[in-house]
Amino acid sequence: MDALRWVLLLIGMALIAGIWGWSRLRASRRKSPDQPFDDPFVRLEPALEGNSAADEVPIPIPKTPITPGGPEASDKILTIHILAPPRRSFRGTDIDAAARACGLIHGYMRIYNRHPDDRTDKAPVFGLANMMEPGSFDVERLEDLGTPGLTVFMTLPGPGKPLASFNDMLETARSVAEALGGNLQDESRSSLSIQRIENIREELREYERKQKLGRSN
Repeated sequence: MDALRWVLLLIGMALIAGIWGWSRLRASRRKSPDQPFDDPFVRLEPALEGNSAADEVPIPIPKTPITPGGPEASDKILTIHILAPPRRSFRGTDIDAAARACGLIHGYMRIYNRHPDDRTDKAPVFGLANMMEPGSFDVERLEDLGTPGLTVFMTLPGPGKPLASFNDMLETARSVAEALGGNLQDESRSSLSIQRIENIREELREYERKQKLGRSN
């Protein structure tokens, strides 16, 4: 059931963010009027000066981004996006290093996951996916990967306590963003504010309260 829920989650990612991808593509075309409309390549600058993405080469970027979504996938889905600065990208090797430094494990669904006690036989607490479809990471081709963003997401109910799991997910997202030079955004693509974080925590307290009431009935 967990595998089906995650499959449905990744499939549903493309629906919400398709409009975002189209608007971003149109914006890049307006800035580069001489670029052919059907060209699937976008020249992206390095995400951080002096890091492994310093060489300026065209990076193949799929045109349709994905965002965790789909109300049928679970009771509740929490997402935090990590966006590269405009017209820049995160390189696969840098993503891999940042994710592993935070204790995430690549494997299930071919993305990076937080597993309870690092036990990969247990369902993931949360995952880190490529914002571009199909959302996964091919560890054999990380040097060829470039993406404008990542999505950290958690589905509820999950294997851990919701509030504690969210706090872990938030700190992980912050660490990855800092390592890559990215910016955090909430589920509506707005800057992730302290107020929004506190709102999410309050929602999770209420979610936990309802869970306890449901178990007691």
